[in-house]
Amino acid sequence: MAQHEWKTTLATTSFHLAGQRASAHTTYIALLGDFAASRDVGIFGSDRVDQAWGDTAAQPSNVATCIRALMLFATTSHTILDRSIFSLLALYYALLHGDVGLATLARSSYTVTLNHYSHHLATTTTHNRHSTSHTLMCTSVALQILELLNDTDLEGEGQLTHLDGVMSMLNMAGPEALRSDPNACAVFGGFRGMATFVDIDRRVPSVLAKAEWRDKPYATTKKTTRDRLADLGLQIPIHMQSSGDVLRSADSDEPSHRSIVDRCLLLLNDISTLQRSLEQWHCDLKTSVPVELSHSRNYPQANSLDIQDLECQPTYSSSSQRMVFLSGPVAGMLSHYWAFQLELLIVRLDLQEVMLDQGTDDRDSVTLRDTIVRSWKDDKVKAAEMADMIVQTGPRLSSCIEGILGLQGPMKTLGRYYKGSLKQLWKLRGYRRHHSLLQSPSMPPHLPTLESSDTMLSRVEIPMFIG
Repeated sequence: MAQHEWKTTLATTSFHLAGQRASAHTTYIALLGDFAASRDVGIFGSDRVDQAWGDTAAQPSNVATCIRALMLFATTSHTILDRSIFSLLALYYALLHGDVGLATLARSSYTVTLNHYSHHLATTTTHNRHSTSHTLMCTSVALQILELLNDTDLEGEGQLTHLDGVMSMLNMAGPEALRSDPNACAVFGGFRGMATFVDIDRRVPSVLAKAEWRDKPYATTKKTTRDRLADLGLQIPIHMQSSGDVLRSADSDEPSHRSIVDRCLLLLNDISTLQRSLEQWHCDLKTSVPVELSHSRNYPQANSLDIQDLECQPTYSSSSQRMVFLSGPVAGMLSHYWAFQLELLIVRLDLQEVMLDQGTDDRDSVTLRDTIVRSWKDDKVKAAEMADMIVQTGPRLSSCIEGILGLQGPMKTLGRYYKGSLKQLWKLRGYRRHHSLLQSPSMPPHLPTLESSDTMLSRVEIPMFIG
C-alpha cells in the first residue's frame, strides 16, 4: 500500500525518533502529533478537503473517525488502550511511508499488547469489566483496525475476532452507556460503519440493526452523514436473512406456490422502502455540498479536482474509469451507497427469479409473471449501473490507505454481483446448448433474456485496480 503514498509531505518526526531508538513514550507523542487534524496536510483525506465545499464533503472515513476519536483517549492512564493506540498509529504510519523498521516495531508492540489485553480480560471481574467497558471497547476497536491494516481483509480471522469482541462488550454495556461519553460514541460510530459490511457479508443482522442501537447512543449527539448511511446499511442483512429463508422454502416441497409468491412480494415491498430511503440519503448528500460530487474526466473541472489532494493522486489504468470525484471522503461514501443499493438489487433479483420459477398457467399468474419479468429486466440494468459506479470510485480510493480500507466492503459486493452474473450466464448457455431454448417461443418463463449470453459475458469486466 505504501507505493501509493511514498510522496507524502507529512512531518516525519516519529520516523526519525524511532530510527534513533528514542523512548517509546516520545515516539508515541510524536505519532499523536502527526495524526492530529491539520488543515491541508493532515494524514486523512478529510483534512485536505477545500473548506469551501462544506463539512459534508470532508466527512472522515470510518477508519479515520475511529482513529481520531481513539486519540482523545491517549495518555489518560489506560495503559492497555495506550499500547493499542501506539501499535495502530505506528503500523499506519509505517505503511504510509514504507518504513519496514517501524512496521516491525508496531507488530511486535501489537503482540505484547494482545498478551496484556488477554490477561486483563481473563483476570477482570464482570463488575469491573462493566465499569471499564468504554476502555475495553476502544482497545478492541484499535486492535481490530490494526488487523485490518495488516491484511486488508474483512474476513480476516484476527479482525473478525476483535470485531466480535467489541460486539460482546457493547451488548454487555447497552446502548445507553455510550450517551455519557461523546468520544466513545464517536469511536462507536466509526466502528458501526465498518461492521456494516461484515454483517452484510455474513447475511445476518447484528444487534446494531435494532432501533435502540440506532437511536439511543445518539440521543445527545448529532448524527453525521456517514452515521445516517450506516443506519440504512445495517438493515440490509435483515432482508438478506429473510430472502434466504424464502429461497430455502422454495427448494422444499412443503410451501404452496401462492405462499412463496406472497412472501416474495412482501419482501420486495420492504426492500423498495429501504431503497427509497437510500435514494433520499443520496439526494440529501448532493444538496448539502455546494458543488458537483463528481465529474467526467473529459470535463475541465475534473483537472482541478485531481490536483486538490496532492497526497492521493488517482491513477487511471483503463478508459472505462471515466469519473473524477470531489474528494476521497465523498468517493468513499458514494462507494458504500452504491454497494448498499447493489446488495439490495441482488436480493431483489433472487426473489424475482424464485417467483418466476413458481409460475402456473392461470391468467393471473401469467399477468404477474409479465410484471415480474419487466421488473427483473429493470433491476438487472440498475445493478449493472451500480456495479459500474463502484468501479468508478476505484482509482480515487485505491490511491490512499484509508481509501483501500474503505473499499474492501464494496469490493466484496462487486465480487458477489459478478459471481451471480456469471452463474446465470452459464445457466443460459447450458439451456441454449442442450435444449436450444434461448430464443425459442417456448423458453421457460424463469429465464428472461435481455441479450445473448455471449454478448453479456463479454461485458463482464471484473475490476483489478487493487493488487
